Amino acid sequence: MHKIITCILLSFFSFFAFSQDVKLKKDQIFIDGVHLLNASTMNGAITFSNLQGRELFFLQHYVKTPTNPAYARIIFLQEKVVVNNRTLFLSRKSLVKLLLEHKVLQGSSLDKEAIDLFKLKFNEVIPISQPVNVNIRE
Repeated sequence: MHKIITCILLSFFSFFAFSQDVKLKKDQIFIDGVHLLNASTMNGAITFSNLQGRELFFLQHYVKTPTNPAYARIIFLQEKVVVNNRTLFLSRKSLVKLLLEHKVLQGSSLDKEAIDLFKLKFNEVIPISQPVNVNIRE
């Protein structure tokens, strides 16, 4: 029994020991205390860029309508990769943590192979439908 508890505690502490600390101060994102990214918001969409101003990725949330589900869209701008997902409603901080966890974000740059794996894991086909207007004339 003690071995099981010890294993659980070690795995719990090792998870937190290797996770990176993400902090936000206004539109600046700090990873392990180092300012690596900026985030700018316009019309509810968030663009993340490195300190040189190169836009890296973009986050947009779409709200549920009578004809469409709510979903999040992440666009990796330079790689031209789009990920749509109905379950990932992410804040700026949680998106950065998720990208770090999946090794997509490496410092202030992106890993192309990790982006491809991220898309395989999280991309969903979102059924978008347009309202149909039917005019019946007699």
